[in-house]
Amino acid sequence: MENLKLANLRIRTKLLLGFGLMLGIIAVVAVIVWANLAQVRHQADTVTARIQPAMMDAMELARELDAANKSLGFYLLSTEALHRDAYLASSNRVGELMKALQGSALAKDDPLVRQQLEALSTSLSRTTAMGERILPLATDNLANQPGFTYAAQNLNPYSQQIAQLLSQMVISERNEPSSPARRELLLLLGEMRYNWGNVMSSLRGYLAFRTDSTLDEINAYHNSVGRQLDELENLDYLFTFEQEDAAEQLVEAYQTFIGNLPELVELHGSDRWRTDAWLIRTELGDNLQAVQRDLEQLLGHLRQAINSHGGSLMSQTDTTRQGVLVMAILALLVGVFAVWWLNRMIVLPINRAAVTMDDIAQGDGDLTCRLNMQTQDELGRMCSAFNRFVGKIRDIIGPVSDSTTRLAEAADNMSSITLQTRQGVERQQQETEQVATAMNEMVATAQDMVDSAGMAADATREADAEAREGANVVRLTINQINALANAVGQAAEVIHRLEEDSTSIGTVLDVIGGSPNRPTCWP
Repeated sequence: MENLKLANLRIRTKLLLGFGLMLGIIAVVAVIVWANLAQVRHQADTVTARIQPAMMDAMELARELDAANKSLGFYLLSTEALHRDAYLASSNRVGELMKALQGSALAKDDPLVRQQLEALSTSLSRTTAMGERILPLATDNLANQPGFTYAAQNLNPYSQQIAQLLSQMVISERNEPSSPARRELLLLLGEMRYNWGNVMSSLRGYLAFRTDSTLDEINAYHNSVGRQLDELENLDYLFTFEQEDAAEQLVEAYQTFIGNLPELVELHGSDRWRTDAWLIRTELGDNLQAVQRDLEQLLGHLRQAINSHGGSLMSQTDTTRQGVLVMAILALLVGVFAVWWLNRMIVLPINRAAVTMDDIAQGDGDLTCRLNMQTQDELGRMCSAFNRFVGKIRDIIGPVSDSTTRLAEAADNMSSITLQTRQGVERQQQETEQVATAMNEMVATAQDMVDSAGMAADATREADAEAREGANVVRLTINQINALANAVGQAAEVIHRLEEDSTSIGTVLDVIGGSPNRPTCWP
């Protein structure tokens, strides 16, 4: 029933249905692809417009921070303004990038990113403040090296005082008379000056290089000075007034110096001997580790977000590809079905109609054959029209065929009549010849019987009667011949009309046989 309903549709409607079905599949594929591409575009926009810029800024911030730390280290070692300017430029760039990250759309929408940026900003603020503390230390050795400051304040004054006192005692000895005891005193003072000079040289070396060997030299020389002070006390009876006062001050200054020296060694020998290095290792190092940790967390979160969106993009792409493949296969199947359906509904009926028409044109001209088409489409209407046309031709050819049959029968009858007439004429001719012969014989007999009037008169009357009868037979024969001629003329006219009708029928059949699209009569 459904097939019949579909078959009754117009060919245009069938074509529209077939192509509409395929276009519908294509439209569904297009909608699916468009929806998936829209999601892909949203994911890509999120990555490219939100996450990727933040990722790039964070990576640049890490590079600038690393460059700032390197520039600070180079500046602390070389005190060159070039490295200081590079450090300041990198620090400013770090601040700009930090503000850009905090003002980004990702930081506003992602609470975790915002929290990580706040922690990073705090660490960077402490690092920047620490850098501002360390930067001036590069050009201020006293502030940078507390050992130098302590030595300048607590050792150098006493060291200079000891050197001056020894010099005063030597100068004071020049005005005294020479004696072995005083030469011994002068020699002791000279050795003390020499040893104390070595103490100061070793102290400067220790402040510069912080080696154990220089510290050992300091201890060795100041111990020698200590022993020489004891020897000097044994010679106090040789002291002048100036030397006695200087000796007291010398002992006091030496004891203060020796008392402050361990603190210098402890201060200069510890990790805090350089303030910048100590701040870098402790406070700045901890801050940099915190910054690095916060940066790694931020970058890790951004990478994870990018990987997540990338995975979503790949999954969406795979889904789109699979959906398009499935819809393409479905479209192919629908297309094959549409072609098969159109071929069954349109092409096959046309081929059947063509075969039937070809059979009618090339066969025996069987006008009883019909195109069996149950549909109401264009093909069905064409087959119905063709069947009606063939029926009308049959209605025309039927009477002509009957007339031809009757004409053939009339011709057969005419032939029989003509034959009978011919036979009658031949018999009449024979009778006429017999009459003429009889007349000749009668004339001869009349001549022979001229002498007998009575017999002649009777013979004449009988001959006259027979002559009249012969004349009647001749007139009857002539009338029959005329009637036969009229019948033959009528038969000729009928045959002529039959010839014209046959010519017309042949023309019609030629037109039917020459049609290019002949319907087919199927069983």
